[in-house]
Amino acid sequence: YWIVVQNWSGVTPAGDQVTLLSAGIASSDQSPIMVTGPGIAPANETIGVKVNWRNVSAIPGDQLLAAVGIGSTRTQPNNVGVIPIRFNRSAIVAPQTFPLFNGASQGLALAGNSAHERIFVDVPPGTTSLNVQATGATGTQSNSLRMEIYRQDFAQALANQPFASLPGGLALVTSASGGSNLGPSISLANNPPPGRYFVRLANVSANAAAVTINTNVQGGKAGLNPFKGLWRFERYNYQGGEYNSIGSFHYVLWYSYDELGLPTFYNGSAPAPTSNIWITDLLRYTNDGTQQQSQVVGKLSMTFIGNNEVIYSYSLLGIVGSDTMVPLSPNTCPTISGSKKSYHGTWGKQVVGLGGATVSMFDNSQSHIHYLFDGRGNPKFLLAADATNSMSNMTSMPILHYKAYCATCPEVPVEITEVGTYTRNFSNESSGGWTMNYQAFTPTQTINRSDSIVKISDSIQCN
Repeated sequence: YWIVVQNWSGVTPAGDQVTLLSAGIASSDQSPIMVTGPGIAPANETIGVKVNWRNVSAIPGDQLLAAVGIGSTRTQPNNVGVIPIRFNRSAIVAPQTFPLFNGASQGLALAGNSAHERIFVDVPPGTTSLNVQATGATGTQSNSLRMEIYRQDFAQALANQPFASLPGGLALVTSASGGSNLGPSISLANNPPPGRYFVRLANVSANAAAVTINTNVQGGKAGLNPFKGLWRFERYNYQGGEYNSIGSFHYVLWYSYDELGLPTFYNGSAPAPTSNIWITDLLRYTNDGTQQQSQVVGKLSMTFIGNNEVIYSYSLLGIVGSDTMVPLSPNTCPTISGSKKSYHGTWGKQVVGLGGATVSMFDNSQSHIHYLFDGRGNPKFLLAADATNSMSNMTSMPILHYKAYCATCPEVPVEITEVGTYTRNFSNESSGGWTMNYQAFTPTQTINRSDSIVKISDSIQCN
């Protein structure tokens, strides 16, 4: 690559001073900057592209460089153009809720003579040890760090969802200070009791510090057998997700809402947990008209504190929160032709890019949450359910569009609009078909679709 710097209209006869800045930027799923947009953009249409960030440990005066590629096809992701981004840290905002994700390093910045009191890690039953370590960008910064650990029972700690902050009056568990160019490190062995452990991280220097913090929680499952199926936020009935398995992998389908209150979904998968903590990257999917594409937009930690209770801590497009979730209902099964049948789980065509549905079906109720894409390839979801007559023998029901509020947004009235009809037919517990006729989303689209479907997830036993 040859770079030519040319002066087209000189100002100073002796020559103008030019500063050339260059950087090689690689694609990374773990970049602190996340860029999202639609999967489909008609010719000559102006589109919005969102830029979000988290885990940025830069201090005031630092500049980070990134690039956004715009492409006309999935095989040519940058042929329309590459847009440079300069991230200039000018100040450090007030600390926000900051969950520690087991085994992951996270970045933050601390102003001089300040403390972050909203960092926490949830320790479930069965934990044998807990380690938290913080490191500055330089030895001098590491020496200036001090860490204190406080513990609170879950019942009290989870009262202020979705946010967290160190309350007053808690007893200090232990503390450590940086020294010898190493940051503070704390280890709690001998089976630390379950609870939320707040990490107060202070910078005792007058200068700002760029910090990396990580945690490691060791332990087993302690006899827990977490519920598989559809969960809901304990404080918020209109949002939740399916936690399930396919062989040795577990996955989550999170049905949520964006900052405008419009329905959307995210997905994450990882090997089955060996302890009571399960960690996964959160993916946002778009569709280009033929296939779906994914991008890492955050991280999720599911900390199981009982078979039917989980702490759901997340970082999503720069927004961070923590909520408890409980099963939407027990996995009882309807009686069909004289025997119990389990239809619970994820269904769809085994074709990438067409979406699918979370199915919950009981004797006297059923719901089918369809994750799909709108006319611009953005991720959406619709609910097929009948609030007046939802017996298991009902094969047709209305399709509903929900508008609500995001996981960390203030509550607003929920809007429910009927947008079409849905018909389903299960041949057995692993195959069937559905027909969807609906009109929804912006731009408005009319969909008439019939699919042969199979159960994608593992079968869930009837309780």
